[in-house]
Amino acid sequence: MKKLKMRLKLSAVLLLVALSLASASVFAAVGDVPTLFHNDEEWYKDGLYPMSVREGEHYIPAELFSMFDYISVTTPFENNVLIHNTESDQYVSILFKDASAAVNGNIIRDIGVFRDGEMYYVPAELVCGAIGMKYEIYTAENGKQSLRLYDDDHNAAFETLINEYLPDESGGEDTTVNEQTGRTKRIFLLCKTAGMYPSEYSAQRHLDAYGLNYTVFLTSGIEWQDIVLGSAHGEYGVLPKNQKRVDGIDMAEELDSLNLFIKGYTNKKSRLTLSTGNDEEDGILRNRGYIPIKPDFTVNGSSDAETLFSEIMLRATKNGSCVVYLEDCWNSARIAELISEIFDPSYITSNLINANR
Repeated sequence: MKKLKMRLKLSAVLLLVALSLASASVFAAVGDVPTLFHNDEEWYKDGLYPMSVREGEHYIPAELFSMFDYISVTTPFENNVLIHNTESDQYVSILFKDASAAVNGNIIRDIGVFRDGEMYYVPAELVCGAIGMKYEIYTAENGKQSLRLYDDDHNAAFETLINEYLPDESGGEDTTVNEQTGRTKRIFLLCKTAGMYPSEYSAQRHLDAYGLNYTVFLTSGIEWQDIVLGSAHGEYGVLPKNQKRVDGIDMAEELDSLNLFIKGYTNKKSRLTLSTGNDEEDGILRNRGYIPIKPDFTVNGSSDAETLFSEIMLRATKNGSCVVYLEDCWNSARIAELISEIFDPSYITSNLINANR
C-alpha cells in the first residue's frame, strides 16, 4: 500500500510538471556532441561555455587550457588573461580592453577576444601557437564543429570520441530516450565521502542503498577504499575540510595536497570542487585550476524533502538536468528514497562525467 501511495504521489508531481511546462519549447535532439574536448575527455563546462566560431575563427574559453597540469591560466589584474606553459615558459598575456596580446615578448594588436559573463574567450589558433599546444577540428555532416586541445598524452582518435555521443544505429535497445517523454532528464546527485564507518544519516550510504548514480567529493583523511568507491562512479571531486573561508587557510593549497594523495591511486587530478558561496574565494579557486560547482539545490537538515523533491523534478524537466548536493542528514535519505521511486525511465541519476550527454 505504501508503494502504491508513493507512485500515485509521484504521478501527481510529474503531471504538475507536465502542465506547468505545456508551452515550453521542445527538448533538443538526442546525439548532441560537445563542442570542446581536452585530450580524451569532454570539457565539463561545455554546456555553459561552448566553442564559438566567428568569421571562420574558433574561439574557446581560456579556462579550457587549465585542464592541462602544466598550463596556468590566471588573471593578474582585471581584464587581463595570462596563459602560461610552465614547462616551456611560453606564454600569451591578453589585454581584453585593448584587444592586444603579448606573445612571448612580441606585441600583437587587434586580436579577437570577448567575454561571456565571467568567461574570457580567446582565439584557439593564436593561443595554441603561442604556448605550444595542439588542437584539431572535427566537422560533422550537419556542419557542427567540435575542437580538441591535445598533447602527447591523448590516446583516442578525435572521430572515435565524437562517435561515443552519436545515437546507436545498430538497432539495439536505446535506453537513453523514452518515446513518450522525450529527452533524458538527468539528476546529478552530489555528496561527500562517507568514510569507512558511515553514520546513519550519511547521504552516500543512502544513495548506495537505493542504487543511485552520484558524484562523491573526497575530503582529507580518506582511505584508499574511499577513493576506489568514488572513482568507480566516474568523475569525483575534492573538498577542503572547511568550505567557509578561514584566515590563514589556503583552500587551493589544501585541495592540491589532497589531489596529490589521490593521484597516487587514480593517476589523475580532479578539478571539481563545491562552491564556497563566496565569489571572491571561488575566483581564487578558479585561478588555481579548480571548478567550483554551484548546485541548483542543497539538501540539509532544514529542508522540506517533499517540497524540494517537487522543485527538483520541475528543474530537471524544464532544463533537462538538475544538480543536487545532499548533506549528511535525514532529509537527504528521504530525497534519495523519493528519487529511487521515480517510475518514468526518462528521468535518471548521473555522475557529473555525463554532464554533456
